[in-house]
Amino acid sequence: MSQDSQQQLFQREIDFIEWLTTLMMSHPDFASVSVDERLPSPVKQERDGRADILVRRSGRALIVECKNRPIFGRGVDETIAQLHRYSSFLPSAQLVLALPGRLSDRDAVRIRAAGIELWDIDTIARIFAMQIPFGPEHLAAAFNSVEIGVSESDQLLSELDECVPGKQQWTIYQQLVGRVLEFLFCPPLSVPLSESPDESGANRRDFILANFAESGFWNHMRQRYAADYIVVDAKNYVGKIKKREILQMANYLRPHGAGQFGIIFTRAGADASARITAREQWAHYQKLVLVLDDADCIAMLTSAGAGGAAAVLTQIIQDFRLSM
Repeated sequence: MSQDSQQQLFQREIDFIEWLTTLMMSHPDFASVSVDERLPSPVKQERDGRADILVRRSGRALIVECKNRPIFGRGVDETIAQLHRYSSFLPSAQLVLALPGRLSDRDAVRIRAAGIELWDIDTIARIFAMQIPFGPEHLAAAFNSVEIGVSESDQLLSELDECVPGKQQWTIYQQLVGRVLEFLFCPPLSVPLSESPDESGANRRDFILANFAESGFWNHMRQRYAADYIVVDAKNYVGKIKKREILQMANYLRPHGAGQFGIIFTRAGADASARITAREQWAHYQKLVLVLDDADCIAMLTSAGAGGAAAVLTQIIQDFRLSM
């Protein structure tokens, strides 16, 4: 089963907050649980903060920030800054980030290094092992089987880490991207077809995934971004891709052919010329080309339970659109 085919555990962030609050109220180590608690600012000119959950554990206050979607990259920086701001309102409190999924190892280290407790899906399952079975059955099943499906993503993450950028392991990286695509998105997408040329033979892409999804994220992508097929290239470059790689992808995208949506997997992202060209292709021709680096790939592989890889792509598309 693909990670993307999994149901998001909580449709709304408030649902996650209320469920976590219920667990705390039933746990003997937690007391004085309150939701959406005002944190008065010590500075008159500064606006007050609001804690998703304010609770006491063994006598010490916890400020719990809840996220119902994967966070990575800039989102981690913003979350750390937000929690540190809350800490200035209540300096004695322990800061906590809670989410029904996982962070990459790198982002988890950053969170903990900032003095923030990380309650991911595994930690929540461990802390509230006695309380979770008495809640909704689908959540009990999800949190009591958090190890299911983890081994394959861990294997892919390990292989990504071991794959050296450059020509020597180009084929290894290309094959790895194909397996990542299948793990993350199939179903609902069809299994990747490799090395697909157009009729002229001049434009060849590494993978094509047919999109016949009738609902959810990929149906939206087909309706909004003409993603009838997902066109994917894998570039194991040492450095950033340039304008040329964006144009090569754009040449393959046609409204009456594969569609207008493509993804370039690469190790270090895109340089300024590539980013500008991607914006031009969208603005002038409605061709959406996303560039995913290793950090994005890791985020998708570690986002089970918090909306999955589709939530990561949603955030990347949002960042791209808002950069226009």
